[in-house]
Amino acid sequence: MALAIEANMRSREGKLQEALDLLFEVYTNQLSQIDLDRAIDLMDNERKASFFVGLPQGDVRNRWLERHAGVQVIDQSNEELDDYNRKELD
Repeated sequence: MALAIEANMRSREGKLQEALDLLFEVYTNQLSQIDLDRAIDLMDNERKASFFVGLPQGDVRNRWLERHAGVQVIDQSNEELDDYNRKELD
């Protein structure tokens, strides 16, 4: 019984770590620091973290993250990012 519980804990930790790795890899430059913190908090939910990892990269995952974490993903392909970067440099 103890081995099954330990295996389940390792599996859970692996899923959560995978979600955090993906979050940092893809979204570090697409979220403000406050929004990144909110997204990190969302990944504490195992079901949502697993769902996040399973979503295809792009608009679908971005919209899901915006809805569930209450964040705004900055689209790097438009002028919004240019404006954001200009404000950060001023």
